[in-house]
Amino acid sequence: MFIIVALALMLFILAIVRAVLGVHGLLLGRMPGHWLQQRVRQPRLWGARAPLMLVSWNVDSPLVP
Repeated sequence: MFIIVALALMLFILAIVRAVLGVHGLLLGRMPGHWLQQRVRQPRLWGARAPLMLVSWNVDSPLVP
């Protein structure tokens, strides 16, 4: 039971981090850090998708067990 709760908390934290990075990319037009700047070609588009994915996440989704 503890492992499931820990995994759910970790996934929630990763979703929040991705949303924060997305808003950063959307507002500033660039990604923080050298690694992300090399890999993300269109930071505003990537930034617009990240918060939308977080908001549209549905608990009743068939993908979530």
